[in-house]
Amino acid sequence: HTPPAGESSAGQAAATISAAEHSAAQAAAVGYEWRDTGKLIKEAEAAEKTEDDAQAVKLAEKADQQGQVAVTQHAHEVEYYSKTHGSIR
Repeated sequence: HTPPAGESSAGQAAATISAAEHSAAQAAAVGYEWRDTGKLIKEAEAAEKTEDDAQAVKLAEKADQQGQVAVTQHAHEVEYYSKTHGSIR
């Protein structure tokens, strides 16, 4: 999800925030968005507005990672439940 290395820091911040929003939406779609993910995205957007692109990227990367891990967590829990209780689909 991380933007290309040659991209400007402002462009990288915007792209990283977009990736974080996408990951958060995927997690929310399965009911597994973590508590702080949305907050991190808002903080990244605020940092981007003040042109603190490095901080924006750092926060957005953390939010993106949370979204990805939340989706993985959901998949693991569905798999475990299916093995122990039968299919839930």
